Amino acid sequence: MIVSSNAEKMETLDQEWVTLLQEAKEIGLTPEEVKQFICKNSKLTNK
Repeated sequence: MIVSSNAEKMETLDQEWVTLLQEAKEIGLTPEEVKQFICKNSKLTNK
């Protein structure tokens, strides 16, 4: 079923985000620094 496949992909993606944010926290980045990094790099890839 396609919905199940999409749900599994979303769960995997969510876990990747959780892991990324945990690692950022471990190296001392603040949530604001992570947000700024994502926004800055998002703008670079959208050009």
